[in-house]
Amino acid sequence: MLLKVVSPRQMMRAGIHLVPTRFRFNRRTLKGFFSRESVTKALGKMRTHNVMKVALMEVVFSRQSPTKIAQIYCLPLGTLKVFATRLRNRISTQNQPVKVSPFGGKNT
Repeated sequence: MLLKVVSPRQMMRAGIHLVPTRFRFNRRTLKGFFSRESVTKALGKMRTHNVMKVALMEVVFSRQSPTKIAQIYCLPLGTLKVFATRLRNRISTQNQPVKVSPFGGKNT
């Protein structure tokens, strides 16, 4: 499958922005949205290349379509979806206290 290389100006005309337009400022977690700090903190722990991290930032924080982002950055769609799910799970379980088992081990 051949992808056409387009300029940033053509992408903006098509409605695909390189900078997220909905969240221009740092936003706290409200009704399912993740803050920029929590996403960058969780991305810092992931061992993946920078292109994938930028794509995950757009999918998780900016709530862009994974299909469009995968085409823009030439990434496999399945991998992007799996990594985005793992990132969301890591963020949502990040602030929960650790449960201690009555038998002496840690339960997560």
